[in-house]
Amino acid sequence: MAPNKRFLTLKEKIEIVQFYNKEKVSVRALARRFEIGKTQAATIVSKRDELLMEWETNVNVNKKRNFFKPEGLKIDELCYNWFLQARNKNIPLSGGLIRTKAKEIANNLKIQSFAASSGWLERFKKRHNITFKTVSGEADETGLFFRALPNKTYSLKGEKCSGGKLAKERLSILHCVNMAGEREKLLVIGRAARPRAFQRINLNTLPVSWYSNRKSWMTSDIMSDYLVKWDKKMGREKRKILLFVDNATSHPKDLKLKNIKIVFLPPNTTSICQPLDQGIIKNFKTWYRALILKHILARMDEATSAEDLVKKINLLDVIYFIQKAWNKVTSATITNCFKKAGFRFNTHHSPEESNDNEFEEEDDIPLAVIAEINRSMGQISHVDFNEFVNFDNNLYVNDENMEIDVSTESVEVAAEDEEEEVTTENAEERIKTNREAIETVQKLKSFCANKDDIKGFQACCDLMLHFESVSLKQFNLKQKTLEDYFTQN
Repeated sequence: MAPNKRFLTLKEKIEIVQFYNKEKVSVRALARRFEIGKTQAATIVSKRDELLMEWETNVNVNKKRNFFKPEGLKIDELCYNWFLQARNKNIPLSGGLIRTKAKEIANNLKIQSFAASSGWLERFKKRHNITFKTVSGEADETGLFFRALPNKTYSLKGEKCSGGKLAKERLSILHCVNMAGEREKLLVIGRAARPRAFQRINLNTLPVSWYSNRKSWMTSDIMSDYLVKWDKKMGREKRKILLFVDNATSHPKDLKLKNIKIVFLPPNTTSICQPLDQGIIKNFKTWYRALILKHILARMDEATSAEDLVKKINLLDVIYFIQKAWNKVTSATITNCFKKAGFRFNTHHSPEESNDNEFEEEDDIPLAVIAEINRSMGQISHVDFNEFVNFDNNLYVNDENMEIDVSTESVEVAAEDEEEEVTTENAEERIKTNREAIETVQKLKSFCANKDDIKGFQACCDLMLHFESVSLKQFNLKQKTLEDYFTQN
């Protein structure tokens, strides 16, 4: 016989809800575990969000009947309306801001018992389908907010990153790897064809392949150009490769290549089957975020906040941070992720085990460092580094309807980005000659020697050799040949 229905206190109901959320048991098992009727258990499960909200408002937890008060629902409704208005204006929101606003609403409603705790925030996000930006992404491409700091920005699931200031501080990156652990030169897409930081740079000497369009998104023109160049490279190396890509419209379907055979994954292929989503991109972003934080931490005495410092990072700095982070991803990690995605290896090729989140001790970024940076920004100090790493994991990187001429589009935004990019180059004293550069490096050598920094001293010696070599080449170009000294009159 089924147990008779018995009245439960709110505290007892919360215990049932917590057990259900943790153990994921059936309603029948839940009823048997707490000796209540199956219908009563089902009712508690179906109303668990309301029960948790009531619990959060700190009402009498020992009362038997649940006369749910509307105050919690009113706070929720007003806070969500405010959230939508903020997102419509492209205002970045953090968890701390949402909780502060909820508390402000509660005070205006004279609900003094309401505590806008982290638990309330998590349930608020769940009720309204709010999360870190997770628009569906591709297996081989990822978006990157290159100046992002650990001030968590929330947005609605499925919303495109189509406006606001943050849209101007994002890049799209194409990763190409193979089962042997090799990686191809990264393709990086920005807004301007030649940002201010690149003015004196030969783009062909960058450690990445730089492309551009108005929204920093992948297009079929960009993908085609990249693949054609890669195909020619494979031809010179006498190699044939099989390349798996997804079915994004920016990936050309009719491209004729001689050395690359493209295989399109079936529509809606899950990330489980895609090696780059099995830890390669996450590993890359972990290293990139760590490098950014180390860069800021080393300069914390230069400015009043981390935000001031991150604004000084220009796109040339970002490109080299990106390349260094990519080099930090080990071949073992790449090979292991192919294995995790279900790719079969030949018996003679057995991938070594690798921790996809492995850091060298000197490169580790403890949570205390992130908390310190956040405090300098006036944000809440508790930050989950994993959330910070994954903040922009799946930004929209393909415009499904965009068919543009890349060169034309790049020219249109170049001037605009020239004005927007923050740079301190003009404000700083420039080193104009090679001699001045050598003198500066000599000062760095002395600094490292006084600090007993052997690694830094060696790096300065290597840098000194570089500038000395450049000086010698310039000197030779200026000298007359022997024939000039013996010209006939």
